[in-house]
Amino acid sequence: MIIDNKLTSTKATLFFWILAFLIVTLFLWAFLNGVKENYIVLGFGILSTVVYILLALSQPFYFSFKDGDEKLTFRFYNAHPFFMKPRAIEINKKLFVKFEVKKSLGGLRKHIILHQRTPKGIAKYPPISVSALGSQQWLKLQKALNLQITYALKFQRNF
Repeated sequence: MIIDNKLTSTKATLFFWILAFLIVTLFLWAFLNGVKENYIVLGFGILSTVVYILLALSQPFYFSFKDGDEKLTFRFYNAHPFFMKPRAIEINKKLFVKFEVKKSLGGLRKHIILHQRTPKGIAKYPPISVSALGSQQWLKLQKALNLQITYALKFQRNF
């Protein structure tokens, strides 16, 4: 099973670029032509800045989940064009323990935290933003991860 939000994250990246260009253009226009006569342009610039900040706070990430034969693969990066840093996490299915969902900013941000069994105990991975997943994708991801937890528990009981 593969869950991927490439289209959504690409739209978010494009929107970031458009907003950044719009903000710079509007503020330059307003200040080069005198702020007093350009309240409307300045207002649109401020509104664009607020929208840009809210979008950045929501942390839209590209997110891909692949349920392979032996391992679970999570690939992700921030959709903000200035902070893209591709990352990946691979967890052996037999060692996957659980996942947590953390919501913040009134549900604007949604993160999952993955847990894996290691020889020294349970390891916790850093949070992964899943804010940009659609509701159907989010339900599929939850179902797939819960299924893997069940699989891992059955495997651990047999040993």
